Amino acid sequence: MRAFVFLFFVVFLLPSAYGQGWEEDDVLSNRHVGLRLGIGQYGVFGGELKNPRPKTGFQAGLFWYGQREQKKINWQTGLEVCLMGSNFKNEDSFGLASSSNYTQLGIIQIEAPLLLSFRTAPYSETNYSSFHVGFIPAGIVSSVIYVGEEKVPYQQNNLDPWKNLPMNRFNLQGTIGYQFRGGAAGYNIRLKASILSLNDKFELPGLLPVTGTGKPIRTWGLEFGLIF
Repeated sequence: MRAFVFLFFVVFLLPSAYGQGWEEDDVLSNRHVGLRLGIGQYGVFGGELKNPRPKTGFQAGLFWYGQREQKKINWQTGLEVCLMGSNFKNEDSFGLASSSNYTQLGIIQIEAPLLLSFRTAPYSETNYSSFHVGFIPAGIVSSVIYVGEEKVPYQQNNLDPWKNLPMNRFNLQGTIGYQFRGGAAGYNIRLKASILSLNDKFELPGLLPVTGTGKPIRTWGLEFGLIF
């Protein structure tokens, strides 16, 4: 959480830092591909998984955008890896998280943001601020549930490969956000949430609270990223 707060406050320092010392290579029209590194708070909603709490996660990947800096509307896409999930405050009658309580969900997914960018300031060759809206299709490559205070993987079975949870592998997310790009670096903030339920006959036999109710499982994330 402290790392997330620290990066959030960097937002107020970057615009002034990137407004000075421009060189030819810093002109935005010369750069249409970049690197994004981010941190975020994640969770689930929908009712199937009980008592969710935010969990810190990370993103890393590439982004690229259209050569339309002088236009009001542009596009942006990319390819990212996102480590996300949720914590859960599930306890027994003594107020302790036992091996029968699921306490954390871990998800690794590959994302391909599909964004429209609406420029929010007059055109400049050295910076570009915009409002984003769009979709983030994602493929879940790993999903693990953890139990107890020690967060032991529920799917652990000696040396056998862990099986993914009974969740849909495709996670379609809607997103809105803000982005500032300077010639050398920038940042963005975005909120994303699942549009479709991930529940695929989801059930965790022997764990509490009881699952298998058929209610939706959806993810959300509030992310802050540095772009280079």
